[in-house]
This record gives sequence, structure tokens and C-alpha cells, in this order.
Amino acid sequence: LSPSNYPLQIIKRVPNVRSMALVEGVTFANFFQKCNSINDVMVDASTTASDMTSVNEFRNINFFNSDTLKKVFIPEPLPEDIKVDDCGEFECTGLFNILIEDTDGTFLQNAPAGGSIRSNAPGTLVPSDCTLKPEWNAVECKSKDYAQLAFDSLDADMDQRLFSPIYVKNEELEFNNKLNTGRDHGWNHVYTSLERRSRFHSIIKTGHEYDIQASGTWPSAMRFTWNGVLENDEYVIIRQQFDSPQKVGIKID
Repeated sequence: LSPSNYPLQIIKRVPNVRSMALVEGVTFANFFQKCNSINDVMVDASTTASDMTSVNEFRNINFFNSDTLKKVFIPEPLPEDIKVDDCGEFECTGLFNILIEDTDGTFLQNAPAGGSIRSNAPGTLVPSDCTLKPEWNAVECKSKDYAQLAFDSLDADMDQRLFSPIYVKNEELEFNNKLNTGRDHGWNHVYTSLERRSRFHSIIKTGHEYDIQASGTWPSAMRFTWNGVLENDEYVIIRQQFDSPQKVGIKID
């Protein structure tokens, strides 16, 4: 096989529906100044991860000679991706739904409490237990009861039919998360494939109910799961709006 023509950090495929990453026993050293006019950041999301980023779980973290303002930076989606052969008519929403969990307080330096860091997504109110961190372009939360809800179509036309934008809503939390279908990652010789996977990831707060609304007809078969759940007794209730009366079967895998 010939080597890739793209840099290794560029995402080139449809993301997994479930994904977790563990960062353990790491020391961040000398993150305190600019390097060639670019800010050093300990944890920086990739702008090419337009569909989703794995939930990151941090524990046993140490710092040496580092500025805490440089812990995290979550960039905005790239405007140039809003086109027919990438994200479609509005930005891909993976960067709006990033979740970092500090399980022992060593990353947020509030041991043993810990907490969460999530994207400052449009349409989502900063909760009372959270603080907006402009220098991170993120929200720091004292609670660890956040997760990344994941759901996708299992129909044969999962890559062809669009029913987005999807809205994940909770009026009590003043939460209205607008989700896009996945990016077009394929190419047919010199032409884009014009295929986008109907797979969605949304930040949620566990222990609450969410209404999920589509902008088209729901697939006949769907899968729901979540990433970043730390306790066995955590739950979420999903209410799905259908455009016509029908019998719905639910299977637990």
C-alpha cells in the first residue's frame, strides 16, 4: 500500500458510535508561553474531528511549570467546511459536543472532587454548577454526571438519506442542541462521494429527559448508546417524535 497523501492528524473516516480515551499518569510540563506566536495548549481538539471526538477520561495527572489557563482549548468548526462536499448547509457539530472527564480531580486541581469540561455549544445554557472559561472556549463543571449521547441509523440508506438537523432538547435545562449529519469522507476518483453517515453525538446531563426531533422521516431502525458514563446507576430518558402513528419495538443489546 502506498503512504497516505494526507497528514496523520487529519480524520479521514466515519467515527465510531462508541469511543473512549484514557489519559493517565501524564505530567504536563512547560506549558506557559507562546511557541512561534502559537499558544501552547495541553489538550487541544482537532479541527478535522468534525463529526465527534472520543470522550477523554483523565486521572493521575501532574503539572510542572505550567499555566493553568493553557489546559484546554476547543476550537470552533471551520467555516470553509460548510459546503456540499463536506458538512452540507451548516457546520459539522462534532466540536460542539466534546466531553473531558476528570475522575480524581488531578487535572482540574480540585482533588478528590474532579468534574467535567465540555464544549460551549450554541443553544445550551451554562448550568449553575458550571463556569464558562473563555480562554478554553469551554465550560468547566463541578459535576461528573455528563455524558455523550450517541445514536445512528441502521437502515440501508444510512449514508444517503438526510433527516438533519436533529434537535436534542430539554426545556428545564434550557438545552437545545442542534446536530448535523456526519461529514462526507468519501471520494470516487476525483469527485466527492456525496455520502454522509447518519450518526450523531450530543453532550447531555444524565438523570434528565430529552426530546429528540428530526427534520425528516426517522429511519426504521436506529441504535442509541452513550459514551463517558462513569456510574452504573446513571440514566437518561429519550423521547422521540414520530411524524405518523406506528408501532415501535425496542431491543436491548
